[in-house]
Amino acid sequence: LVIPALSILILVLIKTALDDDPSFKPTLVDAIFPTNDDVVKPLSFGDYLTAIESTKVCVPTPTMKYRRGRSNDFLISGILPSQWPVPFVKCNSLNCEKAGNATKHCDYHVLAVAPADQNSVGHVESFKDYLIKSYPQLMPLTQSSSTLGMGLQDGLEIQTVQNEVHPLVLNFTSNEEIENYIVHQEYGEIGKPKIALAVILGGSNNQFQYTIRANATNFNSEELTGRPVMPTHPSTQVLLDSFAKTPTSVCTLEQGTTLLGPHDQTCHGQYMYNGAIVIQRLVNDWIIDTSGAKSTGTYVAENGVSFVPFPSKEYVEDGFYAEIGPYAPLLLVLGLLFPVAQSIRSLVTEKENRSKELMKMMSISESSIGRAWFISIYGFFFISGVLSTIASSFLYSESSPLALFIFWELSFIAVTMFIFVISAVSTKATRGTLVGVLLFFVGYFLTLVTSFDTGRRG
Repeated sequence: LVIPALSILILVLIKTALDDDPSFKPTLVDAIFPTNDDVVKPLSFGDYLTAIESTKVCVPTPTMKYRRGRSNDFLISGILPSQWPVPFVKCNSLNCEKAGNATKHCDYHVLAVAPADQNSVGHVESFKDYLIKSYPQLMPLTQSSSTLGMGLQDGLEIQTVQNEVHPLVLNFTSNEEIENYIVHQEYGEIGKPKIALAVILGGSNNQFQYTIRANATNFNSEELTGRPVMPTHPSTQVLLDSFAKTPTSVCTLEQGTTLLGPHDQTCHGQYMYNGAIVIQRLVNDWIIDTSGAKSTGTYVAENGVSFVPFPSKEYVEDGFYAEIGPYAPLLLVLGLLFPVAQSIRSLVTEKENRSKELMKMMSISESSIGRAWFISIYGFFFISGVLSTIASSFLYSESSPLALFIFWELSFIAVTMFIFVISAVSTKATRGTLVGVLLFFVGYFLTLVTSFDTGRRG
């Protein structure tokens, strides 16, 4: 009856003991406003082509230290691994053994373009024409029933690590064809270069829709490789929650993830490193040109867009409450294990001994038996809820006692319903009790799935 309240009182005693410890006191964090030092100007698609065209040479340099004890005495000209933002060119200076040509140490990925449906094929053709017009170093290569290649003029090679020359832009007939291409067992081998990004164009005439598909685990520098298959940019399927206090707390990479660059802890930085921002700008420029807006003088300079993090308001770090956040639910769950186990055992034992059938023979209805059990179990938890409200009023002194009472009573109603569900599907008291206790304890880990500070799934 008092175990849940005692669990809370333990936290109250800990809080009281730490009242004089400054590290557990609330701290006011000042508001943060971006400065000129926070401004990030991403590369343009033209800059990408320049990076592709440039000659790659292994250059001796003072020893560079990388992750996992890796070190190297060479860099590839023009490429600083810790700040390389071009997803179409991926070189590995660790393979340099002497000064000289580094082409064989670089791999070039492609841009995939496909229509969303048959009505959008015209937009794909218009987009390719715009690329050739805007970037003369691009020119058509070959055409087949499903793929139109666009490569580079003489003297500019796009090649895989297998030294296979391939187009920079590949045309697909649909998004499904891109999916089949990616999952092909020879993906990344000769004849099937890897895709850096994909653009799916929709709409027709002057109606424009598009989707940019980026590699969720992309990284541009092999030297900084971390844990494999770790996400390196935010999920586009989850809305970022307004609980986030700072921009960096929303898009923080997991421990061990491959390093991307100095801005890899911000959302816009991650989208810059995987190329999404640059390709979005490229598609938007095509729309401005195709729609006729550019002819009226409406356009954006090629490198005319910069990004800064959102400002953040001042907030109070919770101190003690932030520290106990991961452990308070565990303490409460442990305190409830015994009453939950006993309640399940009592319900299932009645079923196992067929006592319910005996009561029905005495004209007691099924609903009356159910109500009696609910009143008995919830009556127990109701008193626990009252005691827990009193205890938590000392722990959360600024909270409304009414709000705490409603919270605890709703929580114990949920626990009661859990007990009834487990007992309904159990026929043996021992087995039902064991399964119920295990499932109830697993419920603690649900509190670790979501970060209440950022709204991110854990």
